[in-house]
Amino acid sequence: MRTRQIYLFVYVILILAETAYSQNPASSQQLIPKTQWIKLYSEDNWTDRDPKLINIASAGYYAVGLSSFRNAETSYDYRLWIWKLDLQGNRIWSKKVVLPNTKEDEKHIWDKLLCLNNERLIIVRESQPKTGTWLIRFNEEGDISFAKELAMGRQSYVLRNIAKIKDGYLISGQELGDNNPDAWIMKIDSDGNILWQKTYDKGKAEDATSMVATEDGSFILAADCGEYNKFGGGPSNVWIIKCDSTGTILAETLFPGRHPTIARTANNIYAVSYNIADFPAVESYVVGLDSKLNKIWEPQLLYKGNGVGMYKIETDNRNNFIIAGSKFMEGLCLWKIDQNGKQLWSHLIGTKNPTTFVELLLTKDNEFLLAGSAGIIMPMPHDANNQQRKDMQWDISDILIANITEAASN
Repeated sequence: MRTRQIYLFVYVILILAETAYSQNPASSQQLIPKTQWIKLYSEDNWTDRDPKLINIASAGYYAVGLSSFRNAETSYDYRLWIWKLDLQGNRIWSKKVVLPNTKEDEKHIWDKLLCLNNERLIIVRESQPKTGTWLIRFNEEGDISFAKELAMGRQSYVLRNIAKIKDGYLISGQELGDNNPDAWIMKIDSDGNILWQKTYDKGKAEDATSMVATEDGSFILAADCGEYNKFGGGPSNVWIIKCDSTGTILAETLFPGRHPTIARTANNIYAVSYNIADFPAVESYVVGLDSKLNKIWEPQLLYKGNGVGMYKIETDNRNNFIIAGSKFMEGLCLWKIDQNGKQLWSHLIGTKNPTTFVELLLTKDNEFLLAGSAGIIMPMPHDANNQQRKDMQWDISDILIANITEAASN
C-alpha cells in the first residue's frame, strides 16, 4: 500500500512538471540574446542627443530627444522633438515640440530632458541664461496637451532621474550652487506644483546619478561623491542613500567608485553598477544590496578596458538585472545578472559608429531597447560665413537605437 502511494505521488509530481513545462517551455531552456535591429536616426545635421523611449504597449514606441542644427540664416536652432516608431524601429512621424503661447521669434535652448518609460510626459530644462524647467504632456498624435513651467526660481539644477509615485513624481539630480554641488531631489504633483525639495551633502561634490522609488514615495539615490576635475576624474565614492517619503535618510552606505546606477527587483534586492577607474579607463562592477543596503554579493567585474563607463541598469520580468554599456571601439554591450550576482550572459552589439554611451535602457518582457548618441563622420559643405562652425565639417552625433530579444536556445 505504501509503495503504491509513493508511485502515485511521483506520478502527480511528473504530471505537474509536464504541465508547467508545457505552459512555459522556455523555463527549462537557456535564454540567449539576439540583436533584432539597429537603426540610426537624424533630426537634422550637427547634434542629435539625449534620446528617451516611451513604450506604447504593442503599438511601438515614442522617442523624445534634443537637437541643435544650423538653419538657413547661418545661426543655430534648437529643437525638442517627438518621434513615433513602430515595433521594428521605423519612424512613422516626427514633430517639433512648440510650447503654447510661444512668440514666433522666441527661442528655447534646451539642455536636459527626462521621460517616464510608460507615460507621455516630458520634463525638460532650458540652458543658461534661462533656467526654466517645464512639465509637458503630449497626446497620441504628438501634439502638446499640457505644458507648465515649474516654479523653481533661478537656481540651476542638472536633471538626472524621474520616477512616478502614487501622488505625483520624484525628480532628482544635482543642485549647482556657488560652492560644491549637492545631490538633489524634488517632489511635484501631477500638475507640476512643487511639494518639497531637498539636497544631500557629504562635504564633497555630490550628484544623484540614479534613483529607484516605490509607489508610496520612499526612494533610494545612487550618487557620485568626490573631488572632481573638469574631466570628471579624481577621487570618488559611490554614495547610496535610502530615504522615506519625506526625504529623511534611513540608511546609507559609501564605497569607492563613480557613475553609479541602481535597480530594484520586486522582492527588494538592489543591484548597483559602477565604475572604479578614471576616464578614459573603465573598470565596471555590479554589486548586490539588501533593503538595508547591506552587501549580499561581492562586486562582479563586467568590463575592464577603455570607454565612458556610464552604464544603465534595469530589471526584467524574472527579477534579473539587465545592464547596458559600451566597450571602446567594439560597440554596445548587455549583461544579464541574476539576483544572486551570477552572470547569465553577455551580448555584444557591434556597431559601425563609435557610440559614446548608453543614455537609455528599456526592458519589456524578453525585449531590451538601448538608445544613445553615436558620433557620425559625414562630409558637409564648407560654410565660410559661420565662424563657429568654420572648421566643423561633420555631423557630430545622431541617435542610435538597438533592439535585443531573448529566445530559448535549441
